Amino acid sequence: MKNVIKHIIAIKNTQGDFEFIASPTPDSYTLQENVQHKKVLHLNHGGEEYRVYCDDNLTDQELQKLKNDWLKIDIDILKINLVTDQTDLK
Repeated sequence: MKNVIKHIIAIKNTQGDFEFIASPTPDSYTLQENVQHKKVLHLNHGGEEYRVYCDDNLTDQELQKLKNDWLKIDIDILKINLVTDQTDLK
């Protein structure tokens, strides 16, 4: 059975907070283009693992802020695309 992984793109807004957007399937050209030169974080929420892509040049402080913002989101409101993990995008 193949793993099902949720792919999320984290974007820092002008206030310095992070917003999280569900991304298309991993074999989608759009996702591959969006995650080039991105850092991949494997974060948990509600007992499930998510792949969260963020800018590669975030400071340690910004990464901690991203993780804190991630834990604050209501995962039920975020529309998640469940995708089959067919490729490793690291």
